[in-house]
Amino acid sequence: MEIYLKRLFVLDKYISKLNALMENESVDIKKQEDYYLINKDIINRYLSSDIYQQIHKYNDIYKELDCDNLIKKFIEENKLNKNIYDKKEQREKKIFNIFLQPEKLKIKYVEIPNNFFIINKDVCDFFGNISSKKVIIGNEGIFITNQIIPKGENSESKLLVYFIKSMNIQFDLNNFKVNKVYIFDQEQNFYNELEQKIKGKSTEQYFASRNFLNKGGISNMIDDGKKIFMYINMNRIENYVDKENEPDENRKYIENFYEIMKKSKKIV
Repeated sequence: MEIYLKRLFVLDKYISKLNALMENESVDIKKQEDYYLINKDIINRYLSSDIYQQIHKYNDIYKELDCDNLIKKFIEENKLNKNIYDKKEQREKKIFNIFLQPEKLKIKYVEIPNNFFIINKDVCDFFGNISSKKVIIGNEGIFITNQIIPKGENSESKLLVYFIKSMNIQFDLNNFKVNKVYIFDQEQNFYNELEQKIKGKSTEQYFASRNFLNKGGISNMIDDGKKIFMYINMNRIENYVDKENEPDENRKYIENFYEIMKKSKKIV
């Protein structure tokens, strides 16, 4: 029972910390940290549980208590049945073994995590062995980086950056999803873009300054005749409607990706 409740308490504290980062901090390369990608459905099980809201209130009221004493107090005051929560913990372990990893989609050589959430090490320790990525978080958004070497391409690596819009007003797990994927030939190009073009701007201001085209597939970002990076507009892909004879040089990419997402039940 203690392990099950501790997982809830630690998860709630983490979400409060994530909210604070998105609301009060600006993106900072020096604050890039390891975060772990977990299936969103797992997290949703906890956030939608009957007991979670009670635990959230305790975290707010008894901020001075450490986790162990907070749980002890919570159990005593709520007269919890140990057997019920021991059985819950046993069921959760079985689910973790099957559904812990996030889903993955692929367009061309770009692998994109889908239906996932990020957690820090404190939370991850309660769930199991899952993959980590370097992440930068601020009120400009969440930037998850992934270094890859494309198959069938040259041997030079590329940096994928999965961009998630900041939820600096109210956290909503349903809105935690990749909005765009940026593809950089060199890692430093991403850091330059982050510092010079993204930092200090809202998502809408940055998109407007870069004049992102409202179409799916892979598009190039050109600046003074020079390609800065490529990007995939995930939001357009999610709302894609197949229209006959629509001229689009990236049509094959979006059609193939649409079919993948349809099979994964992302699009109904």
